[in-house]
Amino acid sequence: MEQSIERFNLALMNTDSKLRVAGLFELDLVFLYSVFYTYTSFVQDLRNGEEIILSKYVSCLLFALFEAIQFYYIVAACADVTEQAEKTGILLNEFLQTDIGSSAERCVELFSIELLHQDFKVNNLGLYTIDFTLMFAMIAANTSYLIMLVQFQLAEK
Repeated sequence: MEQSIERFNLALMNTDSKLRVAGLFELDLVFLYSVFYTYTSFVQDLRNGEEIILSKYVSCLLFALFEAIQFYYIVAACADVTEQAEKTGILLNEFLQTDIGSSAERCVELFSIELLHQDFKVNNLGLYTIDFTLMFAMIAANTSYLIMLVQFQLAEK
């Protein structure tokens, strides 16, 4: 039993536990483009005196909403995985307080020490950590870009 747990510990040490999530910035750019396209086409239609067809704008906004919801669920899932993985050490410490054999206690102790050295944060190829901080930073950047784009568009008159 102790040999199998030691093999498991060695496998844990040699495993890359970082989940790779790609495409977050593509979702962000598609969302930004959808909102800006809807705004500019609406303003152009108003300026040109054309009839306002709401279905054209609603479809773009629904697409942007879908992209925003997809982005939120990706970030929420990564944050939840990180939170659940960090709870493992706490649960193991509670398990150590029960009366178990000395060899099993030693194995659990080694495993909990190994957990202390693991980084459970989900990141994208080591570039940035995917959590709610990233989401709020991207929302702030999108808001700033939209404000600048609208100002440039208004200055074109």
